[in-house]
Amino acid sequence: MTKNHEYVSLATLDAAIVMLKNIGREDDAKALLKSFESSQDAEFRQPERDPFGRSIGDSDAQII
Repeated sequence: MTKNHEYVSLATLDAAIVMLKNIGREDDAKALLKSFESSQDAEFRQPERDPFGRSIGDSDAQII
């Protein structure tokens, strides 16, 4: 996912973070967030720009 970050939506990132946390892989979730935080521009972090109006449920994904 990190290698193809330019093709991943914020909603998909959110789903991946939730899934990783649910299976007890908190460190992997944090690493994934950190990777996206450093590789995506500010526009990526604007959920209101999602063409499908998907919300971001995970509090960590909301703050990147």
